[in-house]
Amino acid sequence: MAENDYQAVYVLDLARRMRIAVPSQMAVIGVDDDTPLCENAHPALSSVYLDFEQAGYRTCEILSQLVADPSAGPIRETYGALGLMRRGSTPTGSGTPPRVAKMLAYVRERACEGISAADVAAQIPGSRRLAEMDFIRATGSTIKDEINRVRFERVELLLRVPSQRLGAIAHLCGWQTENALRAAFLKRYGVSMRAWRNAHPTPRARS
Repeated sequence: MAENDYQAVYVLDLARRMRIAVPSQMAVIGVDDDTPLCENAHPALSSVYLDFEQAGYRTCEILSQLVADPSAGPIRETYGALGLMRRGSTPTGSGTPPRVAKMLAYVRERACEGISAADVAAQIPGSRRLAEMDFIRATGSTIKDEINRVRFERVELLLRVPSQRLGAIAHLCGWQTENALRAAFLKRYGVSMRAWRNAHPTPRARS
């Protein structure tokens, strides 16, 4: 685990030069989730998504307090992470057959781009039916189920960001329309996205 995404990408480069396979021989995780940097790394970099927004609000509040009372002592707070954005630099599962591991890695990296089960099956030689059978045998779920699992994982992460508009999440997570996501979310969780967000508030900063 690197201190930030830039260092993690440097580690990936070193691993490539030393012929260390990522993620089968070594997993790499960054911090900050700099999306362009992470998604253009080879393999795409998994990264911890920090609550920078909450930190920014608290910084403004603290600054306001210090302006109002310059004699106040120093204030130190910590803020947490909203989640891990999983990509190709972390393993898909111990003992996963190479054919299935390749499909899992593709799903992890591309699920939110609107891919289909057929797109995933096309990443390995053979028929789609054989790819699906191999996938189910190794993971216990269908390719479509895994695509949806990754998409909803991303939806949950974005819902934890208070300023993230609900209407924009659909496009960011692979659904063509907002209504399609709302219907799928309600079916999966039994509540609306707004209700889920209200029930899972962002952790406040701690002194």
